[in-house]
Amino acid sequence: MGVAVEYVRRLKSGRLEYRRAFPAPLRPFVGSREWVRSLGARSVTEPGALVRYEAANAEYERTATLARKSLAGAYDDLDAPRIAWLAQEFETDFLAQDEARRVMGTADPEMHEAADDGLRDTLAERSPAFIRGMFHLDAESLAAKHGLRLDKESVSFLALCRELLKAMIRGNEIRMARDKGALVPTPSSQEAPQALAAAASRKAQAQPRFVVLALTELERPTGVGASTKQASQTALSLFRSAMGDLAPQAISRATVTEFADLLARLPANRSVREKRLQVREVIKSSEGRDVPRLSWKTRSTHLGSLSALWNKLVSSGGIDPGRLNPFARHNIGKAPPPTVSAGFNAAELHKIFSLPVFTAGARPSACRGEAAYWVPLLLLTTGARPEEIAQLMVADVQNDGEGWGWTLTITDTGTHPRKGKQRLKTPGAGRTFPVPPSLIDLGFLRYVAWLKASKETALFPTLRTKGARNLLFPSFGEWWGKYLRANDAWRKGCRGARDFRHTWPTAARECGVSREAQEYIMGHYMGGGTSNATYGDRRSLGRELRKVSFKGFETARIAPWRPLD
Repeated sequence: MGVAVEYVRRLKSGRLEYRRAFPAPLRPFVGSREWVRSLGARSVTEPGALVRYEAANAEYERTATLARKSLAGAYDDLDAPRIAWLAQEFETDFLAQDEARRVMGTADPEMHEAADDGLRDTLAERSPAFIRGMFHLDAESLAAKHGLRLDKESVSFLALCRELLKAMIRGNEIRMARDKGALVPTPSSQEAPQALAAAASRKAQAQPRFVVLALTELERPTGVGASTKQASQTALSLFRSAMGDLAPQAISRATVTEFADLLARLPANRSVREKRLQVREVIKSSEGRDVPRLSWKTRSTHLGSLSALWNKLVSSGGIDPGRLNPFARHNIGKAPPPTVSAGFNAAELHKIFSLPVFTAGARPSACRGEAAYWVPLLLLTTGARPEEIAQLMVADVQNDGEGWGWTLTITDTGTHPRKGKQRLKTPGAGRTFPVPPSLIDLGFLRYVAWLKASKETALFPTLRTKGARNLLFPSFGEWWGKYLRANDAWRKGCRGARDFRHTWPTAARECGVSREAQEYIMGHYMGGGTSNATYGDRRSLGRELRKVSFKGFETARIAPWRPLD
C-alpha cells in the first residue's frame, strides 16, 4: 500500500476500507460489532485517502471512548469554559449550514424573521426543563462529536442547553444580516479548552444535587400543576444562583437562613441583564439605591415552594427521610397586613369604558380583535378570573330552555383549539349563570352568532397562548395594560384586568346579592364553609347575577357591537 496503516483491508474490487472491531464489552453501547468506513481509494497515497483514514480512526476512538464511559457509568465534567466552547462550536456549525443552504438557494429569510421572535420568547419565558427538551439532542450530538459524555440531569447540562439557545439566537441574527446582503463569514472551529482534553470523568453515582433532584421530581407524570411548577422552578433558580449547586446533605437550616436573608435584599424588579447575574451580584449592584425589595409574600412563597419540593423528594425516595426539612418554618419577619382592593371606582369605570375601543369601534394594533371589546366587559359584569374568560368556548354560551334564557358556563370540560383542555383554579369552581343583561343589550348574542357563522369554536379565536404556563390571557393582558396607560386610565397600584374581579363583589354587595351567591358566581372554593354549602345543586345561585348593576357603568355611552365589515 506504500504507507503503513492499521485496520485497513483491500476489498475484491481493489478499493480500501477501514475496518476495526470494538471490544466485546463495548458493543452494547455502540450498537455494532465493528467500525467500517470506505477510504474511497485503491491506495492510501491517493489524494484524500490518508485524510479519510485519519478521520475514520478518530471517529472510532471517539465512539469507543464514549462507550467506555457508558460502561463505567462516568460523565465528563462540564464547566463554564467548556460550555462556552461547545456553544461556539454549535454556532459555527449553524452558520456553516446556513452557508450551504445559500449555495443551494434554499435559504428562507421569512423563516429567519419568524424564528427570531420564537427563539427570544423561549429564552425569556420558558423554563430550563423546556429548553433542555428543545436542545438535549443537539447538546448530546455536539458532545459526542468531541468524545464527551454528559449527564443530562445535571445543572451544567441545563446551562449548556440554554447557551445553545443563545448561540442559535446569535447565529440567526447573522443569518438575517446575510439576508440583507451583509458578508458575514462563518467563524472557524476553535481548539478545545486545554482542561477539556484532560478532563477527569466522574462516576454517575456521585452525590446528586438538590436542584437536579427537584427539577426531575417536577417532571414526573404525577407532578404538580403548571402554576405550581413555574413557581417551583423560579424558587430553585434563585436558590442555585444564591447558594450554588448543593447536595441535600450540604443544605442546613443555616444555609436556608442565609438564603432567606439574601432574598430580603434582592430587588423586586430586575432588568433582563440583571436576571442573568447571580443573586449576590444583583444585590451588590443595587446597594445604595432606594429600590423595592422582594415582598414578604414573595419570599414566603419561594421558601414554601422549596419546602414542598423537599417533602416530595422524601416521599419519592430522592432524599433520605431521616433528614429534617431545612426549608420548613423559617422566620422571615412579620407578615404585613393584607391589602384590600375595592376595584375600580365610578370615575375609573367611566374613563375606561369611554375609550375608543368601546365607543368608536377602534381596534388598535395588537388588541386581539374583538377580545378588546368583550373581554373587559365580561370581566366587569361576571367577576370571573381573567384566564377563565380568555378560555371560554362558543359552546359555553347556551339558551338554557328552563326559564333561564341565555347562560354562560365557566367550566374545565372543553378543549380550546389553542390552549387544549380548559382549566379552573380550584376544585368545584365550575358554575353557570345568566348572560349579564347589559351584555345582551350590547349585542353579545349577535357576536356569538357571528362566531358560529364563521365556524369558530373559541369565544376569542385571536388569543394565543403565552408563557411556560400555556395561558391565553397574557396575550391580551399585555396590550390591555399598555392601552390603559396610553389613555391615562391607569392609576398607581392598578392591576389592569384583575381589578375587575374586585369591582364585581363591591357592586354585588351594594345590590343585595347574598354572600353564598357571590361565592358561587365568582368560583370561590366552598370546602371550608358549613356542611350545607356542599349539599345540593348550587346552580340556582347564579340567578342572582341579574341583580348586579354598576355605578359609573352606563351602557348608553358604549356603542353596541357590530361585526367586522
